[in-house]
Amino acid sequence: MPRKPKRSCRYPGCPNLTEGVYCEEHAKTMEQHYEKFQRGYSAGKRYGRAWTRIRHRYANKHPLHHEGRDGNQSVIQSEKISFRLLD
Repeated sequence: MPRKPKRSCRYPGCPNLTEGVYCEEHAKTMEQHYEKFQRGYSAGKRYGRAWTRIRHRYANKHPLHHEGRDGNQSVIQSEKISFRLLD
Protein backbone atom coordinates (compact mmCIF):
# COMPACT_ATOMS: atom_id res chain seq x y z
CA MET A 1 0.00 0.00 0.00
CA PRO A 2 1.47 3.38 -0.94
CA ARG A 3 2.45 5.90 1.71
CA LYS A 4 1.14 9.42 1.90
CA PRO A 5 3.28 12.01 0.14
CA LYS A 6 5.65 13.98 2.33
CA ARG A 7 4.59 17.46 3.39
CA SER A 8 6.70 20.49 4.09
CA CYS A 9 7.69 21.20 7.68
CA ARG A 10 5.29 23.56 9.52
CA TYR A 11 8.16 25.56 11.01
CA PRO A 12 8.17 29.04 9.40
CA GLY A 13 10.65 29.23 6.52
CA CYS A 14 11.72 25.57 6.66
CA PRO A 15 11.84 23.91 3.21
CA ASN A 16 12.38 20.33 4.50
CA LEU A 17 9.89 17.58 3.67
CA THR A 18 8.59 15.32 6.43
CA GLU A 19 6.07 12.57 7.11
CA GLY A 20 4.99 14.18 10.38
CA VAL A 21 4.20 17.75 11.36
CA TYR A 22 7.76 19.02 11.82
CA CYS A 23 11.06 17.84 10.36
CA GLU A 24 13.64 16.19 12.62
CA GLU A 25 15.51 19.47 12.85
CA HIS A 26 12.57 21.42 14.31
CA ALA A 27 10.57 18.72 16.13
CA LYS A 28 12.52 19.03 19.39
CA THR A 29 12.44 22.83 19.30
CA MET A 30 8.68 22.93 18.86
CA GLU A 31 8.14 20.30 21.56
CA GLN A 32 10.15 22.40 24.03
CA HIS A 33 8.14 25.49 23.03
CA TYR A 34 4.89 23.61 23.63
CA GLU A 35 6.04 22.32 27.04
CA LYS A 36 7.11 25.80 28.14
CA PHE A 37 4.33 28.05 26.83
CA GLN A 38 1.25 26.15 25.65
CA ARG A 39 0.84 23.26 28.05
CA GLY A 40 -1.69 23.61 30.86
CA TYR A 41 -0.76 24.49 34.43
CA SER A 42 0.58 21.66 36.52
CA ALA A 43 1.49 21.94 40.18
CA GLY A 44 4.19 19.32 39.60
CA LYS A 45 6.00 21.61 37.21
CA ARG A 46 5.82 24.67 39.42
CA TYR A 47 6.61 22.99 42.74
CA GLY A 48 9.60 20.70 42.39
CA ARG A 49 11.11 18.02 44.58
CA ALA A 50 12.60 20.48 47.08
CA TRP A 51 9.19 22.05 47.75
CA THR A 52 7.61 18.62 48.24
CA ARG A 53 10.27 17.68 50.80
CA ILE A 54 9.86 20.94 52.73
CA ARG A 55 6.07 20.61 52.78
CA HIS A 56 6.30 16.98 53.91
CA ARG A 57 8.62 17.92 56.81
CA TYR A 58 6.32 20.75 57.87
CA ALA A 59 3.23 18.52 57.71
CA ASN A 60 4.95 15.91 59.90
CA LYS A 61 5.86 18.51 62.54
CA HIS A 62 2.44 20.23 62.40
CA PRO A 63 -0.21 17.60 61.57
CA LEU A 64 -3.05 19.93 62.60
CA HIS A 65 -3.51 23.29 60.97
CA HIS A 66 -5.77 25.94 62.50
CA GLU A 67 -7.79 28.07 60.10
CA GLY A 68 -9.92 31.11 60.71
CA ARG A 69 -9.38 34.32 62.63
CA ASP A 70 -9.96 32.81 66.05
CA GLY A 71 -8.30 29.47 65.15
CA ASN A 72 -11.31 27.38 66.12
CA GLN A 73 -11.43 25.25 62.99
CA SER A 74 -8.89 22.38 62.95
CA VAL A 75 -8.01 20.54 59.78
CA ILE A 76 -5.68 17.67 58.90
CA GLN A 77 -3.05 18.30 56.26
CA SER A 78 -2.83 15.77 53.46
CA GLU A 79 -0.80 15.39 50.28
CA LYS A 80 -3.56 15.20 47.67
CA ILE A 81 -6.07 17.60 49.22
CA SER A 82 -4.62 20.67 50.88
CA PHE A 83 -6.78 20.46 53.99
CA ARG A 84 -9.62 18.24 55.22
CA LEU A 85 -12.04 19.17 57.99
CA LEU A 86 -11.95 17.15 61.20
CA ASP A 87 -15.14 15.61 62.58
